[in-house]
Amino acid sequence: MDTSHPDLFDENSHLPSRLVAQIQQGNLSAVQESYASSRSTSLLTRIAEQATRHNQPDILSWAFTQGLVVAVASTYTENIMDSRIYSFACLARSLPIWKMLVAHGMPIAQHHDESLGDIISTSVYDQDIDIMQFALENGCKPDEAFGYDSISPGATAVKSGNAAILRLLLQYGWTPAAFDGAHIAAAEMGKMELLRILVEEGKANLEEAVMWWAGGEEDEIGTALYRAARKGQADVVEYLLGRGANVEYKDGSGRGVDWAAKESGKEQVIQLVADSLAM
Repeated sequence: MDTSHPDLFDENSHLPSRLVAQIQQGNLSAVQESYASSRSTSLLTRIAEQATRHNQPDILSWAFTQGLVVAVASTYTENIMDSRIYSFACLARSLPIWKMLVAHGMPIAQHHDESLGDIISTSVYDQDIDIMQFALENGCKPDEAFGYDSISPGATAVKSGNAAILRLLLQYGWTPAAFDGAHIAAAEMGKMELLRILVEEGKANLEEAVMWWAGGEEDEIGTALYRAARKGQADVVEYLLGRGANVEYKDGSGRGVDWAAKESGKEQVIQLVADSLAM
């Protein structure tokens, strides 16, 4: 199909296919010519959306010179859901695009996309520290961020094994004790470096028992020690016991850490827990 034909229409972008192709190619002069024929606000907005989506900051910059307006921060008190330009910026993964949107008043701290998450969560998924730091410097709160899968940025960083991201989140006020279970994730995965950061630098609450993952069952919930024992993480169990984790914890079904240790089938874990209970 010839997508450059002037009569073809791209239903997803609400623009002629030829104009979409011009935006994708970064052909600013052609875009300007297409816009000059109508100069409508809706057309300018659609052009800006596609320029954002396809990481074309020059075209987006031009759109602002033509009167493009994004939401001003003081206008909103609640999260703004599903702004197309914001969503496309999340997809574009472009720091220049984000900088331009913020410079023109977009309140990125108040935006969230139901399908993608927010700027912090998407930058953590991508392990893009530059975009994440920009978001944090511009008012985004790490304790309020969550992704499309409802897993916290902290737990996502643990899954990816990224210590630098964890430390940056902590630097900007993230509290691992804010019921996101990142340290539980680190414990059961046996990621000692990350667990130490969360416990010793982040002061994670070792008595917290939450489901950090998506789609689990209620009877799988437990503290970091319980989950580490259940997963057979001997080094983690020894470390958490040394940090004073409650070895007498019981889950919602009344099962203790000793039960979890036996479930792992790891003799060293079973013995560590038994010795601690005997003290």
